[in-house]
Amino acid sequence: MSRGTNSVSYTYDGKLVTAKELQGVLNSELSFTYNNDFRLTEMSYAGATESYSYDRDGLLTFAGDFSVTRNSGNGLPESVSNGSYSQSRSFNGYGEISQRETAVAGYDLYTSDITRNENGKITEKTVTLGGETHWTA
Repeated sequence: MSRGTNSVSYTYDGKLVTAKELQGVLNSELSFTYNNDFRLTEMSYAGATESYSYDRDGLLTFAGDFSVTRNSGNGLPESVSNGSYSQSRSFNGYGEISQRETAVAGYDLYTSDITRNENGKITEKTVTLGGETHWTA
């Protein structure tokens, strides 16, 4: 596929994309490696390779330096972290996000609390961003 002096080309193994090459303004190549379950296990770009790991249910547990912690009962991702960045989430009984907290280097950057009615519609949301709290109903 090309437009002017820019082009994108793909390499496949069956239906799986194993490489993507960009030529023109941006010259780079991405490569992808998969396991026997067709899940991405490695992605390489600009000389760096990131690995991906999954649990026995096939749910993502690691993406590069980031670990994903899941609820053991339902598999929902409750937290993602890498040491300096962390995000945690709480869910209601329907799997809808009810609370989210994001921190960078120990600094609470963002929090939100969401209240829903019995139909799942958001009725109230409180967001704290950079120390300022905003409320909507």
